[in-house]
Formats: sequence, structure tokens, C-alpha cells
Amino acid sequence: MNHATASPDQTPHMVFAGLLLYNLLAALEPSIVALLHDIGAQNLIDGRNPVSFCNVLFISQLVSLTSFLLLFPSDLTRKNFALLTRRKALALLAYVAVGSVLVQLFYFYALAHADIADIVLISSLQIPLAALLNIVLFRELLVRRQMGGHALLLLGILMPLSLSLLAGMSGTDTTGLALAFAAMLCGTACGLLAKYLSDLPLGVIGVTASALAALFFFTFASLYFGVEHFRDLLTPYVWQLVFVYAIAIVVCRHIIRQMSFRRASNQAINTISASYPALAVLCGFAVAGQIPSMTQLLGIACIIPGILLALNAGSRRFSFIEKQNRVSGGGVRVNA
Repeated sequence: MNHATASPDQTPHMVFAGLLLYNLLAALEPSIVALLHDIGAQNLIDGRNPVSFCNVLFISQLVSLTSFLLLFPSDLTRKNFALLTRRKALALLAYVAVGSVLVQLFYFYALAHADIADIVLISSLQIPLAALLNIVLFRELLVRRQMGGHALLLLGILMPLSLSLLAGMSGTDTTGLALAFAAMLCGTACGLLAKYLSDLPLGVIGVTASALAALFFFTFASLYFGVEHFRDLLTPYVWQLVFVYAIAIVVCRHIIRQMSFRRASNQAINTISASYPALAVLCGFAVAGQIPSMTQLLGIACIIPGILLALNAGSRRFSFIEKQNRVSGGGVRVNA
């Protein structure tokens, strides 16, 4: 697959704007899911919430599948699917299982036990963890300012969680934290898999991932809960709510992530991802009306200068992108 190569002076700005937009959409997701669930709770059908976890995920994957079929028909050729070597196919299966299934499962159930702000802070542990993995797996070295920035990020993540748990201020139980932590680990693995799959056509990844995820959710729910679990699946307002969520969050985020990851270094992705905690807490306040606690605001106050400090070491990141564009024709390729 040929990737369009932007000029060196434009590529960094486009890449960072795309990464920032991706993180904004990711930050919106917990608040949107919580809002959808609340709307469903106000419109019960025979005592049931029609905006259930399984309904939301199954419908969103069907909408995503249809969108990719309509948006990328030229990608869906036998030649492109032949690019799915055995290793790529296994990686894509793992990408679906981890990114489209497990992350969604863990986050959805974490929302029932924890505040959005605490889930966000737990999720942000992915940032220093991904930085460590980039050093170990991809041999990308951090300069001193980046190391200082990541130290502030880690402090901003762990400090409010520790204070909240000790003081009992957040109302978060260990179940919510454990689920959020599991989702964070799966999200880290998903990011690495996305980099490995970045040389595949968007349509191939999107159609395959959406179809497999929809099949998994329907099969899992039918076996575990029974087929009657989907009795409210055809409720019109459920489709209206989930359709907006699927297009705005699932489809757009997937496309933006794949396009941005193709031209960004692992550390560039990781550094921009540091904007996620502040964005998600802000979205939680704006969308779900959850006011962050003082300890959570204190953590964000450490995270923001950590982002700026890490971004200030930008010369190596830009040279990495330009080097990869010259070597691989515009796409960063990570060899597993």
C-alpha cells in the first residue's frame, strides 16, 4: 500500500494535530458511554435498560463495518487481503481481541464501579508504560527533558489516586480500579499492534476488525446471557443513540489513529497521549457533569507541565519522522 508522503515541514503539524484529535475522541468515549447508559436508565423497557453494554457494542460494530465498506471499497481487493500474511493475520486477530473487545469490556464495567476521573488517571499509566516499552522493544531513547516530563506525568497520575484511596474521597472501589488497570494494559498492547499493522490498507483493517468484533460480541452475549439478551436490539432510539456514538467515536477514531500512527514515532504518539487525562476529565465534566476532586485537579496540574516538558524535546522526534518517511516511503513500519 502506498502512503501519501507530506513534505517534511507539513508532516509534523499534521501528525500532531491528528494525534491530538485522536486523544480527544478517546477522551470523550467514557463520558459518552456513561451518558448513553444514563439515557437508557431513564427509558426502561419492562424494567430493562435497552442501552445495555452488549447492545451498544454490537450495534456500534455493525455501524462501523457498514461505514468501512462504504468508505473504503477500493481497499477491499483480493490483492490487499493477500497482504495478510500469517503473522499479520494473527496480529490483526489479537488487535481485535484486545482493542475492540477486551478494552471495551473492561472500561464499560469499570464505569459501573468508578468515577470517570479515576478511570482516566488509571488509564494514563499507559503513557509511561508505553514509553518504557518503546525503549525496550524499539530502542527509542528519551532525552533528559522527555525523562523529566514522564516523571511529572507519572507523579500526576499516581499522586491523586493514592490520596483519593487513602482519604476515601473518590468513592472508587478496588473492582473499578482493577478493571481500569486491565483496560490500560490492553490499550498499551493495542497501540503496539496498531503500529505493527500500519502498513495494511485502512479498509482491510477496519472491515476485518469490525466484522470479527461484532461476531464476538453477539456470540459471547448469546452464550453467556442467552439470545433473549438482544430482545431490545431493534428499539429505534437505541440505534439512533448508538449510531451517533459509532460514527463520531468508533469509526473516526479508528481512521485517525491509523493515519496518524503511520507517520509518527512511538515516542511522539506516547508524548501526545499525555494530553488524554486532562481532556478526559474535562469531557467528564462537560458531558457527564462529573466534577473532578481537588486531588484529581492536582494530578492534572502535574501532568500539563509534564506534557510541555516532553514536547520541548522535539528535534529528535521530527528527525525520526523525516528519516522514516525517507526510508519507508511515508509509513513507519515496526517489525515484530
